[in-house]
Amino acid sequence: MSDLPTSAIRGESTVLVTGANGYLASHIVDKFLQHGLKVRGTVRDLEKSSWLVDLLEKRYGSDRFELTLVPDITREGAFEEAVKGRKPTLLCSSLLKMTIGVSAVVHVATIMTFDPNPDNVIPGAVAAAIGAMEAAAKEPTVKRFIFTSSSAAVVSPFAGNDAVLDEHTWNERAVEEAYKPPTNDPYRAWYAYAASKTRAEQAVWKWCSENHPSFITNAVLPNGIFGRVLDPVNQGYRSSAHWIPDLFEGKIEHMRLFPPRKLFSC
Repeated sequence: MSDLPTSAIRGESTVLVTGANGYLASHIVDKFLQHGLKVRGTVRDLEKSSWLVDLLEKRYGSDRFELTLVPDITREGAFEEAVKGRKPTLLCSSLLKMTIGVSAVVHVATIMTFDPNPDNVIPGAVAAAIGAMEAAAKEPTVKRFIFTSSSAAVVSPFAGNDAVLDEHTWNERAVEEAYKPPTNDPYRAWYAYAASKTRAEQAVWKWCSENHPSFITNAVLPNGIFGRVLDPVNQGYRSSAHWIPDLFEGKIEHMRLFPPRKLFSC
């Protein structure tokens, strides 16, 4: 494969992808490898995620992809060694110490527990995002930082209501709903998640405006994502990957987390 069409990230560069064993992140890793880049992925458990090393080694050969351990993404300094690459990591073929910092960081990992308590979701999501940015800022090799946000950070659209959305639009309604006194509202888990993406992206842009990092920052705001997982045996159907097969099988209980169409339109 030829280099990506940019002078910032060359084919021999290493890209850090957080939460690399997840549904979306694993596809991002795969695409970077297709373009000839090297990838370092963070995971919470090296042994449980070793299947990803095996799979990608078969596809792209050894020494193209490595895993590094970040057991708690909310911990201060959690990503610093992953960005520097000076911590022992699990490679496709052996354990080695990396000495070259990454050229780009793609922060995908977040808190996906769908816990209805906002205090168990929002602060951690914000801490992880800022921690990843702070780590990137300490490594002079980093030229790009991509934050995986969500359309939920912008709006939970009401059916039948028009809205103009731009870079100044935020889903403050979700934040308000998430922090209301506890109730039996089955959609509180959704509001907590949406609020976490809202506050995390807001924190990212605030940090950039105050710290003026040398790298360029972008945010990507996907909606529902559908398609195959890289490895059905080891990944199952994570995140929105399971929605379509579940619909075919009549398994809709977990979808009750999301607001009904009479209130929201996707």
